[in-house]
Amino acid sequence: MIPLFVAHDRTMEILAKAKGLSKLRDAALLEVELIATIDPITTEAKASGRGRIKLPRHGQWIDIELPKLDRKRIDFQLDKPVTSNEPPTIDKATLERIYELEFNLGNKAGDTQDEPNKLSPMVQKLYEYLTRTERIEADVREFKSNFKVNGERFSVEQIKGWMYEIVGAGLADWIGEGVIKLNQI
Repeated sequence: MIPLFVAHDRTMEILAKAKGLSKLRDAALLEVELIATIDPITTEAKASGRGRIKLPRHGQWIDIELPKLDRKRIDFQLDKPVTSNEPPTIDKATLERIYELEFNLGNKAGDTQDEPNKLSPMVQKLYEYLTRTERIEADVREFKSNFKVNGERFSVEQIKGWMYEIVGAGLADWIGEGVIKLNQI
């Protein structure tokens, strides 16, 4: 059997100071560096599809392209059927447009101004929080950790979805990525 060690460093300390592994490490160590992109709103690292590799006894890093991951876990079992009942993936822009259309269904763009602004319960709570804290501009990164309902905190994506509803109701306008400006009453 061939041993495979996955470590985040090339020192013997990281390999539990195992004696006898230094020669193996130096002779056959394949180093891989995965390059991530940082989401500016959530500050989470995400797969970029890029990386670098250094072959054993080779001093240069070689740029490589990696397959783009569309989900965090992949099941490699061979006994499962290949077909999938999962719905097709939809890009972010399409999802945002569907979300926007859901609140203007059957209305023309100008019709929403005449009707009283109806918000779903959670969006109403978010809007009340923003007005209660006297915010004119609301950046999801700044207030995400302070906004909670019954002790429950929410993800950036949930809050951004609610912000889309606030904008769709004509109570605010987008002024940046994850930033809205509340309309003065």
